[in-house]
Amino acid sequence: MALTATATERVREDIADQLKLRDPARYVASFNRPNLNYRISAKTGAYGQVLDFLRAHPRESGIIYCQARKTTESLAEKLRADGIKAAPYHAEVPKEERSGNQEGFLRDEIRVICATIAFGMGINKPNVRFVIHYDLPKNIEGYYQETGRAGRDGLPSECLLLFSPGDVQKYLGFISEKPPPEQVIAREQLSQMVHYAECSGCRRVELLAYFGEASADENCGACDNCLTPRATFDGTVAAQKFMSCVFRIRQSSDFGTGLNHVIEVLTGAHSERVLKWGHDKLTTYNIGREHTRSEWAAIGRELIRLGYLRQTTDKFPVVELTDAGRAVLAARTRVTLTKPVTAPEKLVSHVGEIACDELLFEKLRRRRKELADARAVPSYIIFSDVALRQMARLYPQSEGEFSRISGVGASKLRDFGAQFLEEIAAHLGANPKQIFAGDSFTQKPAAPQRSKLTETVVATLHYWRGGRSAEEIAHLREVKPSTIYGHLADAVDAGETLDLNRVLTADQQTRAAKAFYQFGWANLPGALESLGPGFDYGQLKIFRAVKNRAARQG
Repeated sequence: MALTATATERVREDIADQLKLRDPARYVASFNRPNLNYRISAKTGAYGQVLDFLRAHPRESGIIYCQARKTTESLAEKLRADGIKAAPYHAEVPKEERSGNQEGFLRDEIRVICATIAFGMGINKPNVRFVIHYDLPKNIEGYYQETGRAGRDGLPSECLLLFSPGDVQKYLGFISEKPPPEQVIAREQLSQMVHYAECSGCRRVELLAYFGEASADENCGACDNCLTPRATFDGTVAAQKFMSCVFRIRQSSDFGTGLNHVIEVLTGAHSERVLKWGHDKLTTYNIGREHTRSEWAAIGRELIRLGYLRQTTDKFPVVELTDAGRAVLAARTRVTLTKPVTAPEKLVSHVGEIACDELLFEKLRRRRKELADARAVPSYIIFSDVALRQMARLYPQSEGEFSRISGVGASKLRDFGAQFLEEIAAHLGANPKQIFAGDSFTQKPAAPQRSKLTETVVATLHYWRGGRSAEEIAHLREVKPSTIYGHLADAVDAGETLDLNRVLTADQQTRAAKAFYQFGWANLPGALESLGPGFDYGQLKIFRAVKNRAARQG
């Protein structure tokens, strides 16, 4: 028996041939992962783009793949400086540290792993919510395998690739150092990867076609090209100029050149080769000033994808006209081109997760983490994210209702049912239910939408409700008590309930009310100055938030 996760038809044939299998039966499962959302973004400021993405997914864990070991370390260090729990993973990280980072990721203690392709084999973490490719993968097989580590629990998950033509040139330099037979294969694989990154059609269709699987739908509704199709434009003139330049170079010199040389001729460059070969005398010299060199490169690559040009896979790839290109050039056929991939201003989540009470979901996650730590197992062993989201959506309040949650069998009900039912009951004691369309349990009218709490505020709130004082929490988290009071005020503003008597005595509350009455509710510094010693800015901020909330509720 020969088994593999990802193999094209050519590779499957090669396996059978190398193992000398005689008329073997072949079983090929679908390559489609419908819960994965594929996105490509132009790499314009990689670290900032990653940070924006992570801040748009504040409670989710994932993997960032980098090509260089040094990049994994510097990226993890920057993320930690920005308050994100991240760790590097590559072959040269000491074995004990590497194992610790992997275990921390599995147990949700580390949110982001910055890794080379050394990370992934045998990683069984079902709630990886995103995979980011910081650098361009070298081939589609690797890309497919790496993105496939997201969303193994079946929930929607994001796969983001940051694409830069500069990465392509860098890899071509690496490829030139390989033995000649390997260079041809590596260039072909890189070309296929670039084609995928720049294509304007459905990404899922492209991936499935690469592995020999046809897609029933040309629009998957879960990739950037299907959700937000890129604009097209009439590229007839640009196509004619580019193909004419390729034709004139071949006609005048009896040899072809690479893509970059064609662009140099189009843009009127005075490079040594242009002048040496007399290409500054061609009629197509300097006729392409309306586009930048990077724009012409994108146009050239699209003409290759459309089949009007062909690029060889030699050590020095040459661009040539195809028969289809000659026909289009001769007939002046209209050519429609697609605008290049760009970077959005801010990366936001488009993942359609199971809608649920996000605050309750966070509480259930914390309870799950406590139970997992006590048993020294990864969190998903207790319950999957799918199960927690169903609990936070359906609010089960009895063992019978709890047993209807995905993944709850007799043993899970016996071992964990009471703890989670207790958490849900406590939440409902302080917060109204939210209503979601299509649920089978009777629910009360939806409460007003709450603001989402940041991870740091949620952590402070967890300690506070565990009975710790602001000073104790500040000591644990290595911050000032005023910072903790600020977190609690943000929680009140977001709709959380809080016992004001734990913050200020009755006498202090009376004095604070008088100060605000005198100076106005907007003048917090004035109120603080008038009260003198014994009051903290954060305490007054909490007092004001509680009173404002009470006033809004009548």
